[in-house]
Amino acid sequence: MTKRGSLAYYMAAIVCGSFFFTLAQFLIGRESGTSSSAAAWARDFLGAFFIGTIFGFVPQVVAACVLRGIAGPLRWTIAWHWAMGGAGVYLLVTMILGLMGAEFDRIVGGWRYANSIGLFLFGQAGMAVHSGIWQTLVGGAMTSLVLFSVHRAFARDDTMQQKPV
Repeated sequence: MTKRGSLAYYMAAIVCGSFFFTLAQFLIGRESGTSSSAAAWARDFLGAFFIGTIFGFVPQVVAACVLRGIAGPLRWTIAWHWAMGGAGVYLLVTMILGLMGAEFDRIVGGWRYANSIGLFLFGQAGMAVHSGIWQTLVGGAMTSLVLFSVHRAFARDDTMQQKPV
């Protein structure tokens, strides 16, 4: 059986993690001098968020799993523990998956189907490694704050479980 709130936790990791990562990448990637309208900006951002969610699925789930796995033994009970630790976890996972993606691309060469699998597995992490890593720190910290809230919402409260005397 899974932990309480696992579905909500991992869905929040996928959606919010992809949102924060895409927002950081999108703000840096857009030229500040362009005179596009707000509607064009929103359309472009939603398109980038959709693509970012598809290619960020695996890195977000792996990072959220590692974060949840180390938060318990390290007794992280305060939001800033999760934010600082989460930024480091997301950075580490992104670096490892980005390097694995580069090695995967080198090994499979031009094989069409393997390139599609590699893009799905390592796409967002590879983009982060090539475009700048600080966005991962910001996205990881923000995502970890959301995950802390979800984790606390589904945590068992031992004082509530006791029977009255």
